[in-house]
Amino acid sequence: MMKPVVFIVVSLALIIGFGLLYTSMVERQCKDMINRLEEVYGMIQNNNWETASSELRQADIKWQDIRKIWHAFTDHTNIDDIDESFVRLKALAKAQKAEDCLIEIAVLRNKLINVPARERLTLSNIF
Repeated sequence: MMKPVVFIVVSLALIIGFGLLYTSMVERQCKDMINRLEEVYGMIQNNNWETASSELRQADIKWQDIRKIWHAFTDHTNIDDIDESFVRLKALAKAQKAEDCLIEIAVLRNKLINVPARERLTLSNIF
Protein backbone atom coordinates (compact mmCIF):
# COMPACT_ATOMS: atom_id res chain seq x y z
CA MET A 1 0.00 0.00 0.00
CA MET A 2 2.83 2.40 0.83
CA LYS A 3 4.99 1.60 -2.22
CA PRO A 4 2.66 3.21 -4.80
CA VAL A 5 2.34 6.36 -2.69
CA VAL A 6 6.13 6.65 -2.28
CA PHE A 7 6.63 6.04 -5.99
CA ILE A 8 4.10 8.74 -6.91
CA VAL A 9 5.59 11.26 -4.46
CA VAL A 10 9.15 10.60 -5.63
CA SER A 11 8.11 10.78 -9.30
CA LEU A 12 6.25 14.04 -8.74
CA ALA A 13 9.23 15.51 -6.85
CA LEU A 14 11.56 14.55 -9.71
CA ILE A 15 9.27 16.08 -12.33
CA ILE A 16 8.90 19.32 -10.37
CA GLY A 17 12.64 19.45 -9.61
CA PHE A 18 13.55 18.89 -13.24
CA GLY A 19 11.02 21.53 -14.32
CA LEU A 20 12.48 24.10 -11.94
CA LEU A 21 16.04 23.28 -13.01
CA TYR A 22 15.13 23.53 -16.70
CA THR A 23 13.29 26.83 -16.19
CA SER A 24 16.29 28.27 -14.37
CA MET A 25 18.61 27.18 -17.18
CA VAL A 26 16.33 28.67 -19.86
CA GLU A 27 16.09 31.99 -17.99
CA ARG A 28 19.88 32.16 -17.63
CA GLN A 29 20.44 31.35 -21.31
CA CYS A 30 17.87 33.91 -22.45
CA LYS A 31 19.46 36.62 -20.29
CA ASP A 32 22.86 35.79 -21.76
CA MET A 33 21.53 35.99 -25.32
CA ILE A 34 19.72 39.27 -24.60
CA ASN A 35 22.92 40.77 -23.17
CA ARG A 36 24.84 39.72 -26.28
CA LEU A 37 22.19 41.25 -28.53
CA GLU A 38 22.21 44.50 -26.55
CA GLU A 39 25.97 44.71 -27.10
CA VAL A 40 25.42 44.25 -30.84
CA TYR A 41 22.67 46.90 -30.69
CA GLY A 42 25.08 49.43 -29.19
CA MET A 43 27.79 48.61 -31.72
CA ILE A 44 25.37 49.10 -34.61
CA GLN A 45 24.21 52.43 -33.18
CA ASN A 46 27.86 53.52 -33.16
CA ASN A 47 28.35 52.28 -36.76
CA ASN A 48 30.91 49.76 -35.56
CA TRP A 49 29.88 47.16 -38.13
CA GLU A 50 33.00 45.02 -38.01
CA THR A 51 32.79 44.44 -34.25
CA ALA A 52 29.00 44.09 -34.42
CA SER A 53 29.28 41.39 -37.09
CA SER A 54 31.89 39.54 -35.06
CA GLU A 55 29.77 39.72 -31.90
CA LEU A 56 26.70 38.65 -33.87
CA ARG A 57 28.58 35.58 -35.16
CA GLN A 58 29.50 34.72 -31.55
CA ALA A 59 25.88 35.16 -30.46
CA ASP A 60 24.75 32.90 -33.31
CA ILE A 61 27.27 30.21 -32.31
CA LYS A 62 25.98 30.42 -28.73
CA TRP A 63 22.38 30.19 -29.98
CA GLN A 64 23.19 27.06 -32.01
CA ASP A 65 24.44 25.40 -28.80
CA ILE A 66 21.38 26.51 -26.83
CA ARG A 67 18.88 25.39 -29.47
CA LYS A 68 20.27 21.84 -29.37
CA ILE A 69 19.29 21.61 -25.71
CA TRP A 70 15.97 23.37 -26.14
CA HIS A 71 14.87 21.13 -29.02
CA ALA A 72 14.22 18.28 -26.60
CA PHE A 73 11.91 20.26 -24.31
CA THR A 74 10.78 23.54 -25.88
CA ASP A 75 8.05 24.27 -28.40
CA HIS A 76 9.72 24.10 -31.81
CA THR A 77 7.73 27.09 -33.02
CA ASN A 78 9.62 29.31 -30.56
CA ILE A 79 12.95 27.91 -31.71
CA ASP A 80 12.03 28.35 -35.38
CA ASP A 81 10.96 31.96 -34.79
CA ILE A 82 14.26 32.75 -33.08
CA ASP A 83 16.16 30.99 -35.89
CA GLU A 84 14.36 33.11 -38.49
CA SER A 85 15.14 36.31 -36.61
CA PHE A 86 18.82 35.39 -36.45
CA VAL A 87 18.88 34.69 -40.19
CA ARG A 88 17.25 38.06 -40.95
CA LEU A 89 19.54 39.87 -38.50
CA LYS A 90 22.69 38.37 -40.01
CA ALA A 91 21.56 39.32 -43.53
CA LEU A 92 20.68 42.86 -42.46
CA ALA A 93 24.01 43.24 -40.66
CA LYS A 94 25.86 42.04 -43.74
CA ALA A 95 24.02 44.70 -45.78
CA GLN A 96 24.74 47.23 -42.98
CA LYS A 97 21.11 48.34 -42.71
CA ALA A 98 21.22 49.93 -39.27
CA GLU A 99 17.54 50.73 -38.73
CA ASP A 100 16.39 47.30 -39.85
CA CYS A 101 19.04 45.61 -37.70
CA LEU A 102 17.95 47.54 -34.62
CA ILE A 103 14.32 46.60 -35.24
CA GLU A 104 15.20 42.92 -35.72
CA ILE A 105 17.28 42.93 -32.52
CA ALA A 106 14.28 44.38 -30.65
CA VAL A 107 12.03 41.65 -32.10
CA LEU A 108 14.54 38.92 -31.27
CA ARG A 109 15.00 40.30 -27.76
CA ASN A 110 11.22 40.21 -27.24
CA LYS A 111 11.06 36.59 -28.41
CA LEU A 112 13.80 35.63 -25.96
CA ILE A 113 12.11 37.50 -23.09
CA ASN A 114 8.91 35.50 -23.65
CA VAL A 115 10.50 32.03 -23.72
CA PRO A 116 11.02 31.59 -19.93
CA ALA A 117 7.40 32.54 -19.21
CA ARG A 118 6.22 29.90 -21.67
CA GLU A 119 8.49 27.25 -20.16
CA ARG A 120 7.73 28.00 -16.52
CA LEU A 121 6.07 25.15 -14.63
CA THR A 122 2.61 26.62 -14.01
CA LEU A 123 -0.89 25.19 -14.18
CA SER A 124 -1.76 27.37 -17.17
CA ASN A 125 1.25 25.97 -19.08
CA ILE A 126 0.35 22.39 -18.17
CA PHE A 127 -3.34 22.52 -19.11
